[in-house]
Amino acid sequence: MFKRFWWVFPVMAMVGPVLGFAFAFLLTQMIPKQYESQTVIEMKPRVMFGIAEASHAVPPPPPAESMENHKALIKSPEVLALTAENLKLAERWSLGRNDTLAVLTKIVDVDRIRGTDLWSIQVLHTDKAAARDIANGVASAYRQHRDETQAKQAESILRAINKEVRSQEDIVEDLRKSLMAAAAKLPDKGKSAGKAFTSPDFTAAKSEFVAAQDVLQELKLKQMGETISRKIPGESVEMHAPALISAIPVSPNVTLNLVLGTAAGFFLSPLLALPVMWLLGRFMPAKR
Repeated sequence: MFKRFWWVFPVMAMVGPVLGFAFAFLLTQMIPKQYESQTVIEMKPRVMFGIAEASHAVPPPPPAESMENHKALIKSPEVLALTAENLKLAERWSLGRNDTLAVLTKIVDVDRIRGTDLWSIQVLHTDKAAARDIANGVASAYRQHRDETQAKQAESILRAINKEVRSQEDIVEDLRKSLMAAAAKLPDKGKSAGKAFTSPDFTAAKSEFVAAQDVLQELKLKQMGETISRKIPGESVEMHAPALISAIPVSPNVTLNLVLGTAAGFFLSPLLALPVMWLLGRFMPAKR
């Protein structure tokens, strides 16, 4: 059989790549196309100066290694939920909240651009417009979430400082009264050797009063610094390159699939030739 139909091998070497190309083309057309959109954001640290800095009311900027936490924060359930809410994705996709978050977690990816403070938010979706909207929506939701979180933290800090100031003011007032009472008990003998008459109780009361005033002054400086710092923009998220609609799908890779299909057809052609030779031998029996 091999001697009779040897010519099948070179024929299938030409037919096999064509069949592989055709199969890869049909398979590629059946696979849903996916489009990727990307937005680039920058984390700008808070700039502190003057009284706001000296008061230490606001924590110093985080160390560089903590920047890695941004990836987890950007893909956190809070940010993705806010994205879904702003874009009304649950309604658009006809899904529940948990299912919507599960989809977002799967299609959203975050990477730091090497050597920079820039972060790339990529979204892969079969709807090219949705991919763009979600990429920009995640960036906006992250910025909104950070602004709200920082505002709450600043409010909590200022509220705690105000409480400390009020408490210290009460302490100072009580010590002032004690100092006045101690002063009233001093003997009225005028001055002796250029010094006013004092007593141990008056000296102790005055020392406590001055120390309490110093603490109050420090707290008020801290209070002033925190009040000023609230007017200074916090750590901001700046969008450098908004996501755009991608015209070319990233998946499936048509060119790669066609090349692989053609190559597979060529290398499998000897195997394809065997059943062809068997059929030819069955329907074209050798003459005796």
